[in-house]
Amino acid sequence: MVLETVVSIQRLQAGANPNQESYVTILQGVRMHISPASPQITAVMEGVYGNTYQAYTKISGIKMGDQVTISGSNTKYVVKGANQHPSPLPHMELILFGGEH
Repeated sequence: MVLETVVSIQRLQAGANPNQESYVTILQGVRMHISPASPQITAVMEGVYGNTYQAYTKISGIKMGDQVTISGSNTKYVVKGANQHPSPLPHMELILFGGEH
């Protein structure tokens, strides 16, 4: 598995004001492979074709709702699906929505 993209992971956290939330970086320098999702996966995830992506990484602990930002750019995705595969090659498979710049 070629993990050619370096990203950071942000998680939504409550701020000092209980009515305010913001994304806080929880992981940096995460290597990931991101590619457009197939039409079948896009349909199952109720996504929009061309705006739904599959991603793979060796890092665990990424959760639905986390934000993925490509390092060195403003491209951001939101994690809509996360599946941990423990063996034979431990990795996470993610479904991402977005890709906004």
